[in-house]
Amino acid sequence: MVIDEDVYLEHFNYTTIDQEVDVFLEHFGVKGMQWGVRKNSNSLVKSLSNRQTRIKDTKAATLVARAAKSKVLVSELNSEIKALPLGLRSGYKRSTLKNKRDVTEKQISRDTKQAEKTRNSRLTPTQKKVLIGAAVVGGVLAVGYLSTRVDQETIGSAIRRARSQAEHGSIFKINKDLAAPNLSASQILSNVSKSVNPNYGSPGGTMNCRRATFTHELRRRGYDVQATTSAVGRAQNETGLINALVKGDKNPIQVSSLSAMLNEEGSSRARPMASDTRTYKAFTERVDSINNLRDSLSKQPNRARGEVVFEEYGFAHSMAYEVVNGIPHIFDSQKGTSYATTTEGLGKLAAKWGNPSAMEITRLDNVDLDLVWLSRWAENAGK
Repeated sequence: MVIDEDVYLEHFNYTTIDQEVDVFLEHFGVKGMQWGVRKNSNSLVKSLSNRQTRIKDTKAATLVARAAKSKVLVSELNSEIKALPLGLRSGYKRSTLKNKRDVTEKQISRDTKQAEKTRNSRLTPTQKKVLIGAAVVGGVLAVGYLSTRVDQETIGSAIRRARSQAEHGSIFKINKDLAAPNLSASQILSNVSKSVNPNYGSPGGTMNCRRATFTHELRRRGYDVQATTSAVGRAQNETGLINALVKGDKNPIQVSSLSAMLNEEGSSRARPMASDTRTYKAFTERVDSINNLRDSLSKQPNRARGEVVFEEYGFAHSMAYEVVNGIPHIFDSQKGTSYATTTEGLGKLAAKWGNPSAMEITRLDNVDLDLVWLSRWAENAGK
């Protein structure tokens, strides 16, 4: 049987990026607008055009990041195809893998072309006129405020929390074995990491790395959960990180992904929401070379855990870490793999993702996480 291309491609959800960014970022209205006071039209058009440019850049960066991660999936598929033995028994699997690889390559091409088209598009005179009129309406609707408070995952996560409370008496179901304090690195990989992202083969399962990292941390705390998926890596940027680290029920929403903010601002710690003045107590450190990663993590106490973000050229990738018997180990729980921070292990990690331009470390094991927010990024296992 060969994968139906139309069925497979629909899971990429071509309109997701446009819809999500447009709905939550492309709101109208300019700071300082007042009823009855007309703003110079040229100034208004310039302000709105600049906003549209930022939105387009975010869309383009997200598409580029998704294409980069899809290339990693293609590489894995090619390796799996090459490893298959010759013969009829392997023919079905080889055909299926080749079909999936070909479809993914087509998606890479589409994402790349769409990113270029989005980046180079400009507002027409008619669109400028429409924007001016829409700006007035936007001032009434206050969509800018609503966009920071509501997103499409709100209802779904609330329903999951209610069901889990009814079935298990807590936001997530419990498995205390996952929190065992003396698990070896191989046990963490097999018992914790490999069950984090069962949907890795789907496009949404290749853009959820930060969700996978925090799901890994939740599992190490004894919650039996798996990562939710996101085709565009929504809300996994610095604002999303703050939401996870600072408890509260009024978390602002920013749809842009970790990779989009990296491309736009040059660092995965860039904060896209200027109005967000919250701070968190988690230990953070920036490391400028993969060769220094082990030294930095080794300074943390035994069994310290957290997140390390690789800032690559074109995208960012979040992974978990834990210091096991004095040796830091990296757990790429999006993919269910691990690397010891030895010379050999770091070499394999760099060969997989490329040599990062920098790395951002955030310690998590000693932080009181916001489980309500994280119910967007994780759900009970087995769903």
